[in-house]
Amino acid sequence: MRINLCLCIGAFLVLVPPLFPFYQPKPLATIEVNSSGSINRALVLGAARLQVGDETGTDGIEAAVARVNRLPFVLDVSYDLSYDDEGKGHLVLHVTEKRPYEIDFSTDLFRSSEFSGSEQRDTAGLIGRYYLGPGQMLRMAVEPDWSWGGSTFTNGSVRLRYEHFNLFKRGFYLRAEVEQQDDSRMGSSSFFSSETDYEPTYQLEVAVPLAGDHRLHLNWSRTGSDRTSESGPYIYDEETIGPVTNEGRHRADEWNLSWRHNRLDSDFAPREGSLFAATIRRYNGESRYVDRDFGNDRVYTYQGENESDSFEVAYRRHRPLRPRHSWFYGGSAVFSRAENQWPQGNIVADTDAFRVAVNEFETDSYRVFSGYSWDLFDGGRMSRFGGLRLDLLGGVNYRDYESMVDQPNPFNSNRTGSQTVYEMKANLSYRQAWGTFGLGLAYDYEP
Repeated sequence: MRINLCLCIGAFLVLVPPLFPFYQPKPLATIEVNSSGSINRALVLGAARLQVGDETGTDGIEAAVARVNRLPFVLDVSYDLSYDDEGKGHLVLHVTEKRPYEIDFSTDLFRSSEFSGSEQRDTAGLIGRYYLGPGQMLRMAVEPDWSWGGSTFTNGSVRLRYEHFNLFKRGFYLRAEVEQQDDSRMGSSSFFSSETDYEPTYQLEVAVPLAGDHRLHLNWSRTGSDRTSESGPYIYDEETIGPVTNEGRHRADEWNLSWRHNRLDSDFAPREGSLFAATIRRYNGESRYVDRDFGNDRVYTYQGENESDSFEVAYRRHRPLRPRHSWFYGGSAVFSRAENQWPQGNIVADTDAFRVAVNEFETDSYRVFSGYSWDLFDGGRMSRFGGLRLDLLGGVNYRDYESMVDQPNPFNSNRTGSQTVYEMKANLSYRQAWGTFGLGLAYDYEP
């Protein structure tokens, strides 16, 4: 009986496709790209992972359209698919993109937690894009950053990015980026202030397409900074310390290897699809510090090293409810292990009291969330003014941590514990061809 069943199935798979051509994918004879701007055809086909001669049906075309729609500089994508008398497909992609320049601005009007109080943070960006050869783009961004409230700082950066979306004409992605951050100044009160001078940050990313919407990403980055801080004077053990100046140099390399499966239908306002990512991170850092206690004429010089490994899995799912409404849910888990080599002691001790000790830290973090999305301008008369989305989110964050200190002291001791934080967020985002704007409200509560 089993042999007869297998023979019947095999005959069906062999004989039915030739008898019924609609069971077979049909090759694409032509692919045309109509764009509202200057985006080049090779870039679109590289992001879509399509080329002439591919045999694909409607499902494959819709997946390719979603890949293009996830590009941050694309507003909307639609397509027309037709077949001639010979059964060959002719595809036309209609791409609506942002202007070659745009303005991004977002603000968190009010963020509060049980411990840090309230603060406001604003970020802005002036972005320009220039399309180079086939599949290539050059992007430059100027991005200032401000924060007030619990801690006050000003920051900013200039980024220059080169991207290739169709390397080797196989949909490989390459990103090379250099960023120069502005000097950062921070101060929570008149007691403490700091200033950080940043070296250029270098980043390199390569993405290899796998089957379907699976991709393998490899990232590398190098950072460096020089930091100066001032604190005090203050009293410790009946002795007046300070004012104290700390000068430090920091250098670090980070590697990320991630596997991603992205089937979201949009990067700005997803209503359907899912995103899964599994990432392995490796971090190596080195720091050198000089502490000067001007009040007591003492100077300490020491060096520290930091190594950490982490593994993260994250999942997010969007489901439509009714026109313009959808809901989403997801979660993540991060398992981190770090080892620091730092001198132990404090500034009031003798220099002989400093010794290099190995400290180990283990942290496991978990997050689950769910939310609701409303696209206010979609499908109505207001849609000509752009996209406006409201996102409401609630979630729970749990963290379990343990620190093992080689030489405990009043400033650094062995600790074990856990922490649960409930989060509530509301974000209003607006996107137009000339820019993107965001307004956020967040509140974290720890019982």
